Amino acid sequence: MSNSIAEETRAAKTGDPDPVEVALRWSDVDQYGHINNCAIMRLLEEARLRWLHRSGYFKDIAAVVASHQVTYLRPLYYSEEPALVTVAPILVRRGSFDLRHVIRDAGESEVARATTRLVLIDLETQRPQSLPDGLSSFLGSRI
Repeated sequence: MSNSIAEETRAAKTGDPDPVEVALRWSDVDQYGHINNCAIMRLLEEARLRWLHRSGYFKDIAAVVASHQVTYLRPLYYSEEPALVTVAPILVRRGSFDLRHVIRDAGESEVARATTRLVLIDLETQRPQSLPDGLSSFLGSRI
């Protein structure tokens, strides 16, 4: 499965659950022969950032991670084929939102599920800020 940037952009803007492809690195393999849990976090981050930036709403907005919850379902083994990560909003609040991630291997078997809470901040003051109406509507319409 090979998504172009245009396809990933369309998916982010329409809320389609098309996956973001994220390459695995040989250096991500741990002593047990599977992708290390820290590398799993990198996969989540890469997919989330691509999804957020391609939505068009994050050019001048800073969102920081407030929390992660990850459930590992089975090992992810190294492959030259990328992992497939879906990203979708599941909860929108005044100053934060939660995204659901599902990681699949190249065979499209689920290997992990995660929820990430993001909080918007003002870069100058480093204080939380409310979601702009457009962003709140965008996220809410994709739940």
